[in-house]
Amino acid sequence: AAATTVASRTGSITIGDKTFSITQAGLTGSVTLSPASRTAVAAGESGSVAVTSNATDYAWTAVSNNAWITVTSGANSTGNGSVGYTVAAIATVASRTGSITIGDKSFSITQSGLTGSVTLSSSSVNAAAAGESHTLTVTANAPDYAWTAVSNNAWITVTTGASSTGSGSVGYTVAAATTVASRAGSITIGDK
Repeated sequence: AAATTVASRTGSITIGDKTFSITQAGLTGSVTLSPASRTAVAAGESGSVAVTSNATDYAWTAVSNNAWITVTSGANSTGNGSVGYTVAAIATVASRTGSITIGDKSFSITQSGLTGSVTLSSSSVNAAAAGESHTLTVTANAPDYAWTAVSNNAWITVTTGASSTGSGSVGYTVAAATTVASRAGSITIGDK
């Protein structure tokens, strides 16, 4: 008996006055995916995966297993085909992994997290010779971005918010000057 499709079939051989019946079971439907997985960028993207079936009559479906992955084309097909998908932008620094089930296979998608970054309410200040205290508002681009605030000069002291996750604030004190010459210093907060 020759190879078959997923549908079973029945045939026979006539030998003299007798019939010999043959029932052939169908194939178990299966697909091969190309590529088998994808690493997506943090900004999100669209893509497609080629689907090669082991039988022309194998009907398969493509179903996203995660809310941030959307099947845009090829959700239902028979035989060979392709599946289009979109990956939504990520809002965290932590990466995430999801999948699309296509026929009997899983198409894995790993999405890279954001590069953590902060925005400061001010990038500089002119302090009085007598010294003073201030608070900076720190806005993070992701709620899970962990950052630190470190003084780069002995006369600048971080008083609050030395470490935080997500948005927050940093308090600091500038000591009184002891010379007539001005001085410049800094605090490193996250990537700023």
